[in-house]
Order: sequence, then C-alpha cells, then structure tokens
Amino acid sequence: MFWNLSVWQYKWRKLAHVLAAQIAYVRFYLQIRVQKWRRPTDKFIGILLAEHLGDIVAAEPIIEALCSKFPSAKIVWIIKPAFRSILENHPKIELLVDEQSVLFSMYVTKKHPFDLFYNLHLGYLRSDPFFPGQFLKNTKAAEMGITKENYLHHFNLLEVVSQLADLGKLSGYPHIYLEKGVKNTLLQKPYWIIHRKSNAQMRDWQDSLWCRLIDQIIAENDVHVVEIGVIEPLAYQSSRFTSLVGKTSLYETLQIIRDAEYFIGVESGPAHIANAFRIPALILCGRFVNFDQYNVYSGAYQHDGLAQIVFNSKGTASELTFEDVYAQLPQKNLA
Repeated sequence: MFWNLSVWQYKWRKLAHVLAAQIAYVRFYLQIRVQKWRRPTDKFIGILLAEHLGDIVAAEPIIEALCSKFPSAKIVWIIKPAFRSILENHPKIELLVDEQSVLFSMYVTKKHPFDLFYNLHLGYLRSDPFFPGQFLKNTKAAEMGITKENYLHHFNLLEVVSQLADLGKLSGYPHIYLEKGVKNTLLQKPYWIIHRKSNAQMRDWQDSLWCRLIDQIIAENDVHVVEIGVIEPLAYQSSRFTSLVGKTSLYETLQIIRDAEYFIGVESGPAHIANAFRIPALILCGRFVNFDQYNVYSGAYQHDGLAQIVFNSKGTASELTFEDVYAQLPQKNLA
C-alpha cells in the first residue's frame, strides 16, 4: 500500500512539474511575442545560460559584443533565480527570465520566440530531475565539434560561449554591475578572501593546508582573512579570521569580493567574480575530468598578470603541496 502511494505521489508530482514548465513556457513565449509586436524595429536576442556562477560571469562580454553587432538588440537572458544578482543591474540587459526548470529550457530550445536565440549550454550536461535520461541538447555546439569532453582543450570559457553566439573567439573583460552607491558594510578593510569549496571535490585543496596558509598570511600581513562560500566552513579560529560561509547572499558576496585586497581560491564561481572586479588573486588549479591543462579565464586574469595560477599538471588541485601554493603568495603587505 505504501509503495503504491509513493508511486502515485511521484506521478502526480511529475505531472505537476510538467504542467508548471508548460505554463511558464507559454507565458514566456507570449510575453516576448507581445514585446516584439509592440517594438517591431528592435531585434530581440535570447540567451540561455542559466548556470553555473562562473560560466555566467565569464560569458558577460558577449552582451556588449551582441549590442555592437546589432545596434537595436534587446537582450533577454534566461537564468536560474539563484544567480540573478550577477546580471540584474546590467545596463544592456532588457529582461532577465527565471529558468523555471530544465524542462522549461528544453521547450525554449525547441521553439523560441526571438529574432535570434543562443543556447550557451553544451549538450548532454543538463537533464531535468523528472526526466533523467533526456538531456538539454545543443545542435550548434555539436556541429562545431565543441563537446563537454573537449571544450577546454583549446578555449577559455568566454571563447566557447562567444563562438556559440556567432561572435568568433571573443577576447574581453567580464564586468559585474552593482547598484550605484552600494557599500559593503559587513567588513572593515583591509581584508583578504579565501574560497575553498567548489562544486567538484577534485578542485578543492586540503583543509589542513588551508589552515597553514592562513597562519602564514596572518603572520606576514596586516590583514584580516575572510572565508566566503556556501557549505562546510573551515575549522579555524583566530581573532583575525572570519567565516561568512553560508551567511551572506550572492549580492552581499559580490560586494565583499569587490572590496577585497586579495583573493585566494580554487577554480570556481567566486574566482570569476574576483576576475570581473580585477582583484589580485592566487588561484589553485589542477587536472579536471579529462583536461590535463586548461585556462578558463579571459580579461584581467588572462592578459594583465593580475592572477597567479598555481596549476598541478600532474594531478588535481587537491594534490598541490603547501610549498607549491605558499611560493606564489605575496610576501609582503599589498597595502
């Protein structure tokens, strides 16, 4: 009896999920069609890049490039609600649309209401939880031979998405726009930031080595060290160390990174944010999946020497030694 009830509960939830995605899609489709009817001389361009945090930040330069290519462009970006803060103050985005579900995005890719539409997700990376065997596909990426198995072999993240947006291999500096006059009231300067937990464990460094590194930072620099992130705060105690893990919104985190003196972290979303704000940085990298060597960054971290990237070409970032990382640490106060 309980098993049958669970099956029916699942079926009802799946049906509700499908209906919600269909309703959201129809509303969205009609909304854009109405806007196009009211403004027939404008070119409505849809962008689907709902996740992840670092990918969205890295892709930001395509907005300016599309607006230059199409002077009447009105950019509509489909994004997960959790990441809206990255783009919600962008002066050249006409509309941010919340991705209701991956199923919603599948409907959009099959029939969209735009003059031009660019799906910037690689194929076979995203599936809907109620349809795990069905993946969001990208026929353009497939035609170009860009897949999840090879995309970092020759390109950084911006170069990947700009090619999918018919812009060639774009070279640009990502920007993040915050509300004018907004000040970070959470922390007093100067402070350094660490970020140690990515969305892939093989990118993370050992906690014991993070503690040793913070010891050295505090001993050698007249700064406060602040940890940011979402999960698993570091077990470290010091009057000059503050953990904000799980305690700040994304918008607050943007302000905190913007005002930092220095950033140290693994390859993840916050590192891309630091790049957008041009914060000097030390980034810990290593082999990832089937990529033995790669560079995901454009802008300041690629061209201006603003970041020291410690790359373990013989193993993952978790296998970097303390000496590997400490050798690249600034040896005196940046102030």
